[in-house]
Amino acid sequence: MFSHTDNATRLSAIEFIRRTANFSEFGCLLDLLEADEPRIRETALAAVRDLTDRMVTRLHQGDESVLSQFDEQAVRSHRSTAMHSLSSRTQTLADRTNPLPVLRALLTIGCPEDKAIQNVLCRRDSPAQAAAVKLLAEESCAPFFELICEFLATHAPPAVIFDVIRSRDDLEFVLHLLNWLPDSPSAFLKRNLGRLRELSWLHGDSSVIRALPDTVHDRLVILINFVPLDRDTKNYLKAWIVRQSGGKGRAAASDVLKTLPVDEVKNILQEALTHDDPEVEAWATSSLRSQKQPNTFEELLQRLDQNLDVVRDAARDELDSFDVNRVLQLFSRLSPSQGRQCGQTLLKINPNVPAELTREMSHPFRQRRIRAIKATETLGLFDEVGSSVLEALSDPEPTVCCAAIETLGRNPFHGSIEAIQVKTTDESRSVRNAAVKALAILHERRQTTGSVPALQRAPQLLT
Repeated sequence: MFSHTDNATRLSAIEFIRRTANFSEFGCLLDLLEADEPRIRETALAAVRDLTDRMVTRLHQGDESVLSQFDEQAVRSHRSTAMHSLSSRTQTLADRTNPLPVLRALLTIGCPEDKAIQNVLCRRDSPAQAAAVKLLAEESCAPFFELICEFLATHAPPAVIFDVIRSRDDLEFVLHLLNWLPDSPSAFLKRNLGRLRELSWLHGDSSVIRALPDTVHDRLVILINFVPLDRDTKNYLKAWIVRQSGGKGRAAASDVLKTLPVDEVKNILQEALTHDDPEVEAWATSSLRSQKQPNTFEELLQRLDQNLDVVRDAARDELDSFDVNRVLQLFSRLSPSQGRQCGQTLLKINPNVPAELTREMSHPFRQRRIRAIKATETLGLFDEVGSSVLEALSDPEPTVCCAAIETLGRNPFHGSIEAIQVKTTDESRSVRNAAVKALAILHERRQTTGSVPALQRAPQLLT
């Protein structure tokens, strides 16, 4: 039909091929791009574009509603045929008045492994290469973007690919590049990212960076980590992300916190703890310990009762690594309510906490034994380890014995009153005084509240 002299018949044939997606006639459509009749050329060009777009959609998006008469294998076969037709025509592009339609189709359905693509992009100073680079550098076309990105993951991308990436600073391309970046770049990709020097949009107060949605900030950090930026620029960009991004972006850039002044880190985290975005608050919650922020434990405890799962889970994850020794270092700074909450939290995290506290009361260092005795009251765990505190009355160190007496005086325990009474005749003056004061406190408490059941069993000790 294409040899028919009737233009109407030829136009009908082109339309039939376009509507039926008859890729076997793709080469004939390319021939018609050189037809003398302008209308024939324009219609053929529209058909070539339509078929290439539909092929890309079917191959890359898996849309079963497009080209449903072909399975994937058939479409790939048609792509191979189309690439062969395009490749043969690129050999004479220098003689063509308009090489762009052929190159556009080639770049649209091509991939880095295609020899036709490599021949065009690697042929230095050729008109075809110059035209192809111009298309890749200037047009906003998803298949072009994908081809550029896929080349970055290959062993030896054409040099012009790096030139194209350096020249593009449009938001649409940058977004595509960032969304394409994998979580764990391959060795080839890392090496090629290291060759991306002088990306203008990756410097200072770039309008492109500020226009990026925070959903791609974590991908931006991946790029920052591998492109050859100076350290100050990298830190500046990451610092901007930890101030402005969502939780995922801030988490990716968290390593910059160690380079910032302590007060600045404190302000960033404190602001994030009251952020409207739960993901940001969760990030700050997870960063408190690693950044050695003051009142970390108190902040974590407060967030255990959060209604937001992501924040509560972040606090739990952080508290999970708090063992008894860590808590013993902090308990003196806790209020009574926080201390009890902490104790209950420890029991939930580690049921062996009472046994660990008991072992701590036998530690060779005197101060460690004293600390453990006092912590049992603050943490609200006296009922679980009261018998161990009672045994501490036999400690050879007077200061340890005094700590046990004072604790038992505020927390009556079965047999404790009799044991304290015995200590009123101890050879150590400080122990005797502590025992007398403890008994006085117990007596006063019974007189005012009547809430010392153990005293009823030994009232004579207080008379």
